[in-house]
Amino acid sequence: LDNGRYLITLSGHIRTINNLLFHEDENYLISAGEDTFIHRWNIEEIPVNIDQNINFAPTKSFQGHTGPIHDLCQILIGRFHLLLTGSSDFSVRLWDIITGTCLCTFLFPNEIHSICVSSFSKTIYCGTDMGTIFIVPLRRLLTQFGEFQH
Repeated sequence: LDNGRYLITLSGHIRTINNLLFHEDENYLISAGEDTFIHRWNIEEIPVNIDQNINFAPTKSFQGHTGPIHDLCQILIGRFHLLLTGSSDFSVRLWDIITGTCLCTFLFPNEIHSICVSSFSKTIYCGTDMGTIFIVPLRRLLTQFGEFQH
């Protein structure tokens, strides 16, 4: 870096990246953006001692949204590491971060531009392009995940 050059390029998106999320414990980076794709990079797989620029492809790619993804949020239910994504396609999707499988889709009457989860992952809050916030209780979903754990 003495010469100001970057060393590693993570390539996978073809349009603007709107969000990045780093998970310290599991050592992966998640990206999402205008191209409707979600990518996961396992940071441990990226070589650190290099002397040239290299491109590095995602470890896993998730597909399902039909519009740009505006926000993402990690959610932990039991031992499951999950991801929520909010999109212009009027949906929030719940993903298994490891497999890339879409586990659930929540549909709304407006574009979703921001999402967050309450402590203990009991409620999802979804901000829209119309200035409203939708509140989604996760009781039923938490019960289903509880059944999977036994």
